[in-house]
Amino acid sequence: MSAAQFRPFAYRIFFAMCRKFGVSWSKASEEQKAFIEEITRINYERETAKRNMTAKPIRGFFDAEVSV
Repeated sequence: MSAAQFRPFAYRIFFAMCRKFGVSWSKASEEQKAFIEEITRINYERETAKRNMTAKPIRGFFDAEVSV
């Protein structure tokens, strides 16, 4: 996925997660921001794998590396 395609796709997920969890980014605590960033990353990786039809392992929630 090119950088031009990444941005709108990632931002759509980011804003959807903010709405889903009722987080206003400008008023969010550091914990809320970390949560939204992490849930956005996970959903982005899942959607990218689905779009590319790959079975790439996804790093777990707040894990430092991919679990085997």
